[in-house]
Amino acid sequence: MSENENQKYNGVMKFTSKIRSYGEILVFLLIAAFFILLAYNIRDSLSPIIVFIVLLILLIPFWRYSWGRVILGLTLLFFSIWVVQKAGYLIVPFIVAILVAYLFDPLITKLSNRSKYMPRAVAALIIFLPLAIVVTLLIILLVPAIIEETQILLETMPQSISKMFDSIITALTNIEITLNSVLPESLNIDLLKDRTEITNYLIDRNNFLLKNISFPFSFETSNITTMFSMMFSYFIIMPLVTFYFMIDISNIRKRLIKILPMRWQSTIGEIMDSSSKLIINYLRGMFILSSVLFIVFFLALSVTSSKYALLLAFIRGLFNVVPFIGPFAAYLVAVIVGAATETVWWHGIIKMSIIYGAGQILDTGFLQPNIIGNNVKMGPAAVMFATIMGGAMFGFVGILVAVPLAGIISIIVNRYIDKYYNSRFYRKQN
Repeated sequence: MSENENQKYNGVMKFTSKIRSYGEILVFLLIAAFFILLAYNIRDSLSPIIVFIVLLILLIPFWRYSWGRVILGLTLLFFSIWVVQKAGYLIVPFIVAILVAYLFDPLITKLSNRSKYMPRAVAALIIFLPLAIVVTLLIILLVPAIIEETQILLETMPQSISKMFDSIITALTNIEITLNSVLPESLNIDLLKDRTEITNYLIDRNNFLLKNISFPFSFETSNITTMFSMMFSYFIIMPLVTFYFMIDISNIRKRLIKILPMRWQSTIGEIMDSSSKLIINYLRGMFILSSVLFIVFFLALSVTSSKYALLLAFIRGLFNVVPFIGPFAAYLVAVIVGAATETVWWHGIIKMSIIYGAGQILDTGFLQPNIIGNNVKMGPAAVMFATIMGGAMFGFVGILVAVPLAGIISIIVNRYIDKYYNSRFYRKQN
């Protein structure tokens, strides 16, 4: 076949291929339009699961096109968001299981590599059993006491705040009387104008808030199925999944890397290893730091005879996982509780300010540098910026994952910066 004939043949084949592609796209658009019209008409009885399955059936034949892969990826993303929104409490045990497995993976690997007669399952069991016993004891000892303190606090808070308001009003009244006795009558000072209406509004508002806040601690619910599924997920599924991930998390990571194209596997593997070390060190350090702060604040609050010491210390340790915002929020809670429960309200504010101020100095000046250290090599300004951006874009979850995610991004960026410094483009002078 001559060269001209080859060119004509190739041109015909390209034209035929384009016609076939356009025809397939047209067929897809027609089917999609029909599906959208049908879905709109039966939208009240249509389940997102059915929509997801139909979209998968429609999109799988068009996997070879880039637009088909993009639409399929977006479909999977939106369906995953819907699942998380509808059954987020069922996904939390899996997230916790993955985090726990990540934390103890280096120790399990070290134990299994130390002896050839110790399978990884046995090493995981050696770590899992003491961990399960400790967690169970903590749940039995701490959780009922924290719930009891919380319920007592929520029940007595309206009366305590009302008493505090009366004390404040009395103090302001005395100041008003003193000022009016000293100053001329033309400067008649009324610091508590409409004080009755303001007090009633604040107390009513407080009762409304406490009623809504106390709901999560009430175990009365009509949805028995949801409660049973939550208990089954946290007390049965989560331990089993945690043990499974402890055994197989290294193989899962290898299988995930193997799915990628071979030219990317080495780079992605190195990035995942560095990121895993960062996440493990950060989570381990944050867990130890929160536990130490819980003990320190519990002892300080108990020594100073503060009410609800266990609850306030638990809040301080738990909120410590949120940089900057968490400690400040825990301090505000402590100030409100202290002011409402102390005999003289401003004594409670001063006491809590001293305890939490000293605790914060101990935290930032000694505990954080020695426990977390340089696991996440970011300055305070970078940590604050990452936390604010994470909260602005992804809410509370974004605040929690902002620091380790920013650390992972810095690993990726630094890797490509090193490649740039070693490139011929950078080294070439003239």
